[in-house]
Amino acid sequence: MVRVGDLTIQDQAVTLPIVFKGVFFRTMTDPSGTQAITGVGFKPKFVLFQANTNGGNAFSIGQDNGSFRGSTYANDGNIATGMAGTTSSSLNIHTGVSIYQRGLISSLDIDGFTITWTKLGSPTLTGEIHFSAFK
Repeated sequence: MVRVGDLTIQDQAVTLPIVFKGVFFRTMTDPSGTQAITGVGFKPKFVLFQANTNGGNAFSIGQDNGSFRGSTYANDGNIATGMAGTTSSSLNIHTGVSIYQRGLISSLDIDGFTITWTKLGSPTLTGEIHFSAFK
């Protein structure tokens, strides 16, 4: 049994991953472009994402290693009306039908990673993205 705070699992401490948990934001009205996420403390090999919007029903979960990615998301900005999935992006924050910001890791950097965003339509609100970066 592993308890919170344990540093080893069957004496295999050297094989345990180093994980940094953080949060960043995306103003949905921002144009397409890049966003650098820094302060991780290492170059990640893999990142997990969970995103939503303040005041909306958008939802997205995804993963990315800079080459392979995927996500599941509320297709029209409302989790109650249906989900979709893709392997072309790791973040899909929809605020309406065909109104979104989509993101993917375009580089894994020495202190974090860079997201390249693509905007379609006129999304509103602010995306709140929680992530776990693995060394």
